[in-house]
Amino acid sequence: MARKTVTKKTQENTDKPYFLSMDYNNETFTCETDDLYNSILSFKPEELLTDLYISVKTKENTIERYFSRQQGKNLFLKEDNLPILINNLTII
Repeated sequence: MARKTVTKKTQENTDKPYFLSMDYNNETFTCETDDLYNSILSFKPEELLTDLYISVKTKENTIERYFSRQQGKNLFLKEDNLPILINNLTII
């Protein structure tokens, strides 16, 4: 099955500090944002069928995280997990 790419349209301002990319279910979701928490929640899958790969790029760094299918499900089900992930992604 071919990979699909979905890009979330943002405002004209391209000075957003983060570029978010999420890969799951043979699709890629990308956006530029200044609020990682709401952006990740906006890409929340209804059903996670594959592993989850999250990449956050800043001007200086690229931070990548891989989650198995079960870990990806827990990331969205348990409300404490997502803020911890965002803290880990932005601390570097």
